[in-house]
Amino acid sequence: MSKDSEVQRRSPQKDRKQGIPISVFTRLEIARRRREKGLTQADVAHATGYCLRAIQNLESRTYKQPIREVVFFEVCECLGVPPKEILPRKKSRTASLLPEEVRASTELFSRVLAGTGLYDTLESIYPRHADKLLRFNGKRFAVAAFPAPPEQWDDVESVRGDLLTTSGLSEDEYPKGLFDEYGYDEFMKLLEKEKSFPLKYWNDPTYDFADFKVTKEGLKLSFKVGSYFHALSTTDALIERELLKNLSKNPNARLKLGQLPRRKWLHDQLAKKDKDPILCGDFRSAATGVNTLIVFKDKDTNGWYFFGHPRSDNVATYPCFFHIIPSGMFQPVVLKKEPQRAFEIKRSFFREYLEELYNHKDAKRPSNRAHVGYLDYEPPLRRLRRRIESRDPNYKAELCFTGVSMNLLTLRPDICLLLLIRDPDWYDQEGTGKPDKLDKNRIFSIDFNDEYLPERDAPRFNDILKNLGLRKLATRVALNEKLEIADPDILGPHNMLPPAAAFIHFGLKVARRKLGIE
Repeated sequence: MSKDSEVQRRSPQKDRKQGIPISVFTRLEIARRRREKGLTQADVAHATGYCLRAIQNLESRTYKQPIREVVFFEVCECLGVPPKEILPRKKSRTASLLPEEVRASTELFSRVLAGTGLYDTLESIYPRHADKLLRFNGKRFAVAAFPAPPEQWDDVESVRGDLLTTSGLSEDEYPKGLFDEYGYDEFMKLLEKEKSFPLKYWNDPTYDFADFKVTKEGLKLSFKVGSYFHALSTTDALIERELLKNLSKNPNARLKLGQLPRRKWLHDQLAKKDKDPILCGDFRSAATGVNTLIVFKDKDTNGWYFFGHPRSDNVATYPCFFHIIPSGMFQPVVLKKEPQRAFEIKRSFFREYLEELYNHKDAKRPSNRAHVGYLDYEPPLRRLRRRIESRDPNYKAELCFTGVSMNLLTLRPDICLLLLIRDPDWYDQEGTGKPDKLDKNRIFSIDFNDEYLPERDAPRFNDILKNLGLRKLATRVALNEKLEIADPDILGPHNMLPPAAAFIHFGLKVARRKLGIE
């Protein structure tokens, strides 16, 4: 029997009843893995003995009929892909990662971030900003750091420029003419994940940075409206993943821009407009973060601390890596068709403060709220506002703008804030849930949300945390009398999100000045 007749005989179309539904995510993964191996659809058809149409149907995003299990598993075997890696798990609507999946990603990230190649590469690719590469605790981090001048410290909104667009990107369409076309597959995967795991993945509008100006008067960011999935698919999935993957085999290698085709494409597009990738957010969805270092005093120890903890497996990126609390996106979460209404940095901070420190569910995903101030009268925010507005120096809390950090892995910026609380009673009052004079019937005490690893889950990831050096790290990071990290060796490039180093560096510097320590 000839090979052609064998291929024709193994056409799966005659037995559709034995088929299984294949998600768009899985179809895209099969196509991506095939291309990575340099194979065509015809090559896979020839190797498996199925007709070309069967392979085309398997990879097609629009083919609605079930695919026979045997076809799917034989194609996976041909590509050397374990089926469980590309079949989405639908038992949990939150899609928590398995420990082995977390281990694989953390080992890769940690190995690359601890090497010298990443920083040598970034310094050579961005020579104009090489002096801005952050050094924290004597180590380099993949962040360009722009500290705020003292004149901007007390005005959190001073960095906020204009909102250049009020109509954002379509939440379910990928504009190939505007962004790198290679981000399309990742965007479609995210839409599929949103359908399968709606409690973990959802696509909300974001305030993307459009332009960044560094002047003698201070720092200024202007914005446009984007979306979270567009940001992940055009930055994290393309330029960050490409860089980490190319350095994974040799973390000490210095790469050239030509070895990073997706980053080079972005640079080339910006070069046509004579724009700097660090200062211009075009040709990607450069969603902006708002991250706050909370520095407070505990009367029981008479010591200073800040909040930070390893991230859980519920986050989209960097599970088990250390991050400060609270950290989130600058975005409108209500009245999404009117993004100008929520265009305030302070409002984003208040939402993240309530969501991540007090595990407030409605702050994370409001249902049908119709006003941007829907959280204004929640007890923890009322108590915090009283402190911020107080004139009593012993009771007052200060919210400060400390700088802008540009994540050089993703080329997305973060706005860095400091919440300085001098009152040594604050931690006890907020941590133990003591009744509030104005809010006796509604008490919220500090309770970190599910974006940070809870103690009950720590045993599952014990070996990962041990390898990262984070197993014994508490949610309160202790500071010494100079307001420096008491155990500086516990945190480094290998175990923390790169921008977190900038948030800590900027925040502690301003706190020391505010407290007269330097």
